[in-house]
Order: sequence, then C-alpha cells, then structure tokens
Amino acid sequence: MVLHDHQPNQHVHIRVRAESKHGKRVNPRKADLHRWRETVAERLREYGVEAEATRQATRGRNRN
Repeated sequence: MVLHDHQPNQHVHIRVRAESKHGKRVNPRKADLHRWRETVAERLREYGVEAEATRQATRGRNRN
C-alpha cells in the first residue's frame, strides 16, 4: 500500500495478489476491481475517512 499525500488529490495505491483457496491465480475483471474499490471506500467512510471510488475515465486520466 502506498499513500500519496504530497499531492492535492491525496490517494492510496493498493497492490493485491489474488489467489483462490487452492493457490491458483484469480484473474479479476475491471468490474471486479471497481467493486473492490467501492467496498474499500465504503469501509473507509464508516471510519470517518472521506473516500470515493472513481474510475480513471471519470478522473480524466484515461491512458487509452
């Protein structure tokens, strides 16, 4: 996990290694990743942390 608090838009990057119960790599899709971001943001808000799960295109940083 990396916290970028030196920028106007503070944010966190989280790296996840996804494996099944049997140790096989899980290949999450874009929808899965977005759902995970939404869940993390929701939990942070429960702790009083302002958090929002946005897609890259929404933030205007689409690399494509």
